[in-house]
Amino acid sequence: MEKYVISAELDLPNNRSGIVVNPAQIDNFRADLTQNLREIGKDPLWVESQILQQGMESAIGKTALSVVSLDNRYVRNAADYLGISRAVYNEKQEGIDYYANRTGFENISEQFDRIARQFRKIVLADDVIFSGENMRYVIQELARRGVDVQGIIAGITIDAGAQKLAETGIPIESIATFDTVDDEICERDFAFVPDSGRIGSDYRCNDSYGVLYFDDLFGAPTKYASIPRDAKADFCQRSLVRNIQLLRADAQYNRQVYGRRFAGYNGYGNQTAIDALKERIEFSKRTEALRSKKES
Repeated sequence: MEKYVISAELDLPNNRSGIVVNPAQIDNFRADLTQNLREIGKDPLWVESQILQQGMESAIGKTALSVVSLDNRYVRNAADYLGISRAVYNEKQEGIDYYANRTGFENISEQFDRIARQFRKIVLADDVIFSGENMRYVIQELARRGVDVQGIIAGITIDAGAQKLAETGIPIESIATFDTVDDEICERDFAFVPDSGRIGSDYRCNDSYGVLYFDDLFGAPTKYASIPRDAKADFCQRSLVRNIQLLRADAQYNRQVYGRRFAGYNGYGNQTAIDALKERIEFSKRTEALRSKKES
């Protein structure tokens, strides 16, 4: 089995997920997720949240330059933050990839302009460098505005991403490094929590929404979480049940808590998150029943 790296974060005190997660259930959530992944041929390697947080903050404390962080979960002591995420058009995530602002941040151009007004030389920080494409994009946009990135601090670095960034000549200080891996997934992307998955947009209107990595009907678990195609439906159902057990009973599924709605999860704004998950399970049952009827 290939290494399947997961960065723990649901237990971080400054994580927005804490609004909806029952802390007493986090260990059970992780144990069941680990077992589920092993059953489908993955070798989960968890990187503890405290190791990443303490390591990144220690590295930030050693640099004389201002640090701008793309992560606001592990990093609490940056000079400023960028809220940028990979996004995709259409709910099936088969469209054009692009970059979008995270919930609570202004549009991307305004974010880069804000950084350029404050700094000329900086260090960038991020929780994970996987392919290196996101970091290169940020470096290029800042360079266009006269900002010189002189260093990178990363919680986790995958070798492929490190090699891509090596072309920039910018040194990377990483808390944990891995060579060849099957994938690297942030823990929140297995959970029905704020900021999970990717941002999706419908080019026919101005609406944007979240798309959950583990959802086999509305997300793309094979593409974005390396879940085998023949296992994705069962993995989705197990994930839905895991999340019902993980969340607080009173967690509300609305804009104030979640920011964006999730594609395929109804009742946004007028029901609990657990009710939305239960409706999604029932939707799967109806979909499967219709499929079976057509095949018979």
